[in-house]
Amino acid sequence: MSYRVDNAEKYEGKVVDNGECVRFVQTLARMPSTTSWRAGEHVQGAAYIPAGTVIATFVDGHYPTDRNGKHAAVYIRHDNFGIEVWDQWRGQPVQRRTIRYQEGDPYRSNDGDTFYVVE
Repeated sequence: MSYRVDNAEKYEGKVVDNGECVRFVQTLARMPSTTSWRAGEHVQGAAYIPAGTVIATFVDGHYPTDRNGKHAAVYIRHDNFGIEVWDQWRGQPVQRRTIRYQEGDPYRSNDGDTFYVVE
């Protein structure tokens, strides 16, 4: 089962909860802790993902716990170049941005190749 956020755009420019990316999606989609998250469909190769679906970086099917970048966001759309999302991180309120496919960027949060639907 995937998770959805309706009307993420109404939070643009605001800080949700503590400002972390995970708290943004957990708060709005009423999600469990990241230890319960599993990787669903790979965003880059997906034929269709509904706007508002929660996506995140995954390693071996699990949300990473290392320091090589981890991120969660609300999906808007994707194309051959990247993924458009609503996201936030500490120091950056909710914004709309594109996460490009980087083919191995060591910092996963900026590499669209590492994003999957959260289940």
